[in-house]
Amino acid sequence: MPRKISVAGVNVDLNPDAKEAAGATAIGEKLKTEDWDIVAASEDFNFHGEIWDAAWNGGVNGGGFSSFNSTTHRGNISVTLEALARFARQQSPVFDIDGLCLFYRWNRVTPSNESWTSWNAHNGYTEDGADGLIDKGFRYYLVTLATGEEVDVYILHMDAETSDADNAARDVQLKQLADAIIATHNGRPVVVLGDTNCRYTRDYIKDHFIDRIEADGRFTVRDAYIQRVLNGLYPVVGANAIMDQGSIAANRQAHGYDYGEVVDKVFYINTTESGKRLSLVSYKMDYSFKNDAGEPLADHWPIVVKLDIHDYDPAIDDEDEPDAGLSGEYYIRNVSSGYFLKQGGRYDTHAVTGTYGSLMKLVHVSNGKYLIQSPIGNLMQNDPWMDGSGQNLWYVSQAIGKTKSYFIYYDEGSTRRVLASNSLRSYPYGPNYASVTLSNFNASSNLQKWELLTKEQLMAEMREKASEATPYECTFLLSGANFDVKDDGKNAWSGWPVNATKMTYNDCGGAIDIANGNPCAEVYCQSYGGWTDYGTTWEVGQTLTGLPDGKYRVTMQGFYRDGDINQNNPGAVHAWLYARSGGVEEKTLLHDMYDAKCTSISSTVKTKDKDEYYIPNGMEDATYFFNAGYYENEVTVTVTGGTLNVAVGKPVKTKTTSGWTCFDNFRLFYLGDPSYDGVGSIAEAKEQSGRSERKILENGRIVIVKDGVRYNTAGQQVR
Repeated sequence: MPRKISVAGVNVDLNPDAKEAAGATAIGEKLKTEDWDIVAASEDFNFHGEIWDAAWNGGVNGGGFSSFNSTTHRGNISVTLEALARFARQQSPVFDIDGLCLFYRWNRVTPSNESWTSWNAHNGYTEDGADGLIDKGFRYYLVTLATGEEVDVYILHMDAETSDADNAARDVQLKQLADAIIATHNGRPVVVLGDTNCRYTRDYIKDHFIDRIEADGRFTVRDAYIQRVLNGLYPVVGANAIMDQGSIAANRQAHGYDYGEVVDKVFYINTTESGKRLSLVSYKMDYSFKNDAGEPLADHWPIVVKLDIHDYDPAIDDEDEPDAGLSGEYYIRNVSSGYFLKQGGRYDTHAVTGTYGSLMKLVHVSNGKYLIQSPIGNLMQNDPWMDGSGQNLWYVSQAIGKTKSYFIYYDEGSTRRVLASNSLRSYPYGPNYASVTLSNFNASSNLQKWELLTKEQLMAEMREKASEATPYECTFLLSGANFDVKDDGKNAWSGWPVNATKMTYNDCGGAIDIANGNPCAEVYCQSYGGWTDYGTTWEVGQTLTGLPDGKYRVTMQGFYRDGDINQNNPGAVHAWLYARSGGVEEKTLLHDMYDAKCTSISSTVKTKDKDEYYIPNGMEDATYFFNAGYYENEVTVTVTGGTLNVAVGKPVKTKTTSGWTCFDNFRLFYLGDPSYDGVGSIAEAKEQSGRSERKILENGRIVIVKDGVRYNTAGQQVR
C-alpha cells in the first residue's frame, strides 16, 4: 500500500515503512521461490500489478510452474471526486475496496465461487487504524486441489488498533465470521487465514469464534499457532501479551518459529459433514522474507502453515485434543507470594500455600482439561479440597509475563473460577502458610497465576540462587516435614521406639480441628510406679541423598520436658537436633518446654507453670505454641558426598519419669558453598558481644540479644 495519502487536506499514514512499487516487485519475485500453494494478502492496494507481474512469471503460456495467479483485485487507493464527496459526508467506505486478494499457484489449486462480505461493524475513520476509509471484510473461495479434494477458504482483514471501541468492533466481526461458517452445509473442511488484528490476551477469539463455531457440534476448530507453539493452551483474555521475551532464540532453535503471538492467524476447521479431515503438519514464521538488502519485504512476517488433507479415520480423527504437554509432576508456586500449593489446612485436607509444596500431578483427560492429583486425592472445585475422589477437571492456560505462569480455572456457567492464593500472611493452620481460595477471574492479579516447576527445576534454581545472605528453602527435599496426618511422607522418619520398654510415640497426634490444625510428633516416656530406670535412648530421623554439596541449615520446632507436668523440673534438657554428613555431626539441644514464657496463647491451653506462664500439656497444646512460632531450633552442617542425615533424639539414659519430647515443622535451607558467617560457637558469640544486636549460643540454642532484651529465633521475648 502507499506510505500515506491526503484526503481533503487530511494526511493519513497508511504504512510509513512501505517499500511501494519496488517492494511489491520484490515480493512477487520472492513468492516464486517459496513452495506455497495459496497466499492471502490483507493490504493489497496500489501495487498489486507489480506483485502479480513478478509472481506470474509467464503463467500458463510461459509454462511457469513456479508462478502465481491472483483472484479479483478491487482497485487502488485513489483520491477521486467520488472519494472526496464520501469523505466530506463522513461516509464509509471512502474507497470502495477491501485490500484482500488470494494469490495461488495455478497448477496446484483452483479457486472459484468468490464472494465478498463487508463487516457489520468497524471503528475509526481517519484515526484508530483508519478502518472507515476502506471496505474491510472477508472473502470466501471454494478451492479445488490438484488431487481433487475441495476446501472452503476464507481470507480476511479485521479492525485495527486497541481502544475499547476497536476491540468491540473486532468482537462483532469474530461473531459475524463464525455465524457465516456455521450457516454453511458444504460438506468440506474450512481454512480461515488473514490479518485478524487480534490477540488471545486482548480479544475473545476462543469464546466468540472458536467456541461459537464448535457449539454447533459439526465443527472442530484449531488455531495452528495454538496447536504447535503453545501446545494447545489458550491464553486468557486480560493476561500479558505473549511477546518475544529473552527465550526467543531458544524457542526458534528448538521449534523453528517465533514464540510471540502475532495478529496473523491460520485456523483449520473440520466438519462431520465431510469425509475428509485437515491436520497440522507445520507452523512457522518466515524470517527469510527479505529483499537483497536484508530488509523485510512487508510489515508482517509471513505465517507459513502446512496442512495435510486425508480421508476421515475414526481411530485418529476422533481422538480428544492432544495433551498440551503439561502432564507430569510439579510443585505449583504462586507468582505473587512465592508460596507453594500443598495440603494441610482444615482437617489437614484443605488446599493452602506454604514455603514448600506438595508434589502435584497433572493428568490430561480431554480437550485441554486436567485432573490435578495431590498426595491425598484430587484437587476439587469446592472450596477447594485436596482429598477428593471426584473427577473435577481444570483448565491450565498460559498467562505469559516476565515469569512463565498459568491460570488454573474452571467455568461455572458464565463465571470463570480461578485458583488463587491470598496475599502473603500467616495462616491459622501453622506458621508460614497462606490460604487458597477460588476467585472470579482477574487477569491482572498475580495471586491467580501459578508456576509449574519440576523437582529438577527447583533443584537447579536452588543451586543458582542460594547463598549465605539468601538461603534457599529446600524443605521439599524432606519427606513428612510437618508430620501431617494425611502425608504418607512421614513414614520416611525411622527409629521410632515402638519396642522400647516404657516408651511410646505418636507421629501425627494432637486434635485436628478447624481452629488448630498442624499435627505434631512426640516421644514420651511413661511413668510406672516403682520403676526407676527410664533410660531407653532413641533417635528418629531420615537420610537424604543426591543433594548438592555445601552448607545447609536445618530448623525445626521442638522441646523437651524432663519429668511430668507436676514435677516442674526446668533446665534439664536431654533431647537434641542432629544434622550429619561426611562423618561430621552437628547438633543443638532442643528448647526446654518452660522456655516459652507465654502470657497469652489460646483459651484451649489451660496449664501454667509456677511463674504463671502458659505451658503446653499435651500435643494439642503444643500445636498452638508451634503455630505461634515458639520453640524454634536450628543447626548448620556442611554436606559432602550429597548425603544428609536429619534426626532428633535422646542419646542418654535418664532416671526421670515421664520425659516428653514434642517436635514439628522441620525446614531445610541451602546456603550454597561460601563459608558460614553466623554464630557457630560460644566463642564466636562472645566476639559479637559489643554489637547492638547479636546472637549467642546458650545451652545449645540460639538467643538474639537486642538492646539488652533477649529473643528466640521466632522473635518472642525469652528470659
